[in-house]
Amino acid sequence: NEFPIGFDILFSEPVTGFDMEDIGFSGSASVSGLSIVVVDAQTYVLLISNSGSDGTVVPFVFGSAALDAAGNGNQLSTSVDGVVTIDTEAPVITLNSPEINTVMQGISFEDPGATATDSLDGDVTVTTGGDSVDSEAAVGTTFTITYDAVDTAGNSAVQATRTVMVISGGEGEGEGEGEGEGEGEGEGEGEGEGE
Repeated sequence: NEFPIGFDILFSEPVTGFDMEDIGFSGSASVSGLSIVVVDAQTYVLLISNSGSDGTVVPFVFGSAALDAAGNGNQLSTSVDGVVTIDTEAPVITLNSPEINTVMQGISFEDPGATATDSLDGDVTVTTGGDSVDSEAAVGTTFTITYDAVDTAGNSAVQATRTVMVISGGEGEGEGEGEGEGEGEGEGEGEGEGE
């Protein structure tokens, strides 16, 4: 939220005696730095310059806080659009895996992504940017992916990053075994005579 936050206070006729003590608050947020700007005798603007906590702020005017020319006090105010949600806390981004990743050369990289949560909005959309990972790049090349998120109040999360390094696919290994056996047999006969 951008401060100051203004609330228009409109009486049905000119009044006197209206000041800051005539305004109360409901809602879940705590506020400070309050002031009233007098536009005319019927129209006032409440300004809130700071908030001690996030949540809703609902100002109202107490009954008989101001008097008309006849001395009649006002009724307790009714709000047409008097609720403002104060949100000063940014969402938090969480990576879906460690912030440093590797990819084998030649194998496409699938980004694990990230999520973001906000105290008031709940889940917030994460925008991915930065480098496009090229797994065909030289071994040792690094790429940086960025993640950003913004809540409905315009609070930006601290940017998260992921580093991806291209590594070698490794060298092949092989094993081989071999066995061999051989057998052989032979027979021979001979005869001879001599004188």
